[in-house]
Amino acid sequence: MTTDRPSLNWQAVQELQTIMGENFSLLLDTFFKDGANHLVAMQQSLKCDDLEATRSAAHSLKGSAGNMSAQVLEGLCRDLEIQAATGRAEGSQDLVSAIATEFGQVKVALQSIA
Repeated sequence: MTTDRPSLNWQAVQELQTIMGENFSLLLDTFFKDGANHLVAMQQSLKCDDLEATRSAAHSLKGSAGNMSAQVLEGLCRDLEIQAATGRAEGSQDLVSAIATEFGQVKVALQSIA
């Protein structure tokens, strides 16, 4: 589901950057730090077979990704959230890996405009 270039709605990102002004870099820093923390939470909760914690972390990152117009990342997180909510662990690690890859690509893309 991931691509070589993350799916960002660049028009929405530019509008957000205009609205946030000087605070845009703070918003990005928060997104990057929180996103990394959510990824760690997903990885650790899967190791402990805690699907509710996995669902919660995926839900949180899904919302943040949506706010940043990172559409592919948002979709991957939605997939993991649904999978964890229905109690299916099979394939979850692959989704977390895809989320981590996409998050890294989104981070690089957003840093290029900060």
